[in-house]
Amino acid sequence: MHKEMHWKSLSKKELFRNQWVTMHTEEIALPNGHIIEDYVTVKFNDWIGVIALTDDDHIILVKEYRHAVEAVNYHLPAGIIDEGEAGITAAIRELEEETGYTTNQPAELLLKSCPAPSKINT
Repeated sequence: MHKEMHWKSLSKKELFRNQWVTMHTEEIALPNGHIIEDYVTVKFNDWIGVIALTDDDHIILVKEYRHAVEAVNYHLPAGIIDEGEAGITAAIRELEEETGYTTNQPAELLLKSCPAPSKINT
């Protein structure tokens, strides 16, 4: 990344921390000299999402209520990677915990992503 595009953190304060997330507020200096006094960032623990297929090639989804959006949603099986746990191991564990499905097929990591990099650091 180009150095002239980097923002500089002038100060950082932890606002909140629990087993899933840490929130900070920072005073930031932008490359153009502007100062943002209250820039909030969120750091989630590492988590894994699983794309799993049934024997007849259907994608396995979980249907459950999600309070953040106040609705029942369909989503991929997913969850936090426990400390010291390999991502693939967590994926297989989450698949079974959330759906009851197990696998003896090889699993592979397809991608690593950050869903909202302007505010969230995963």
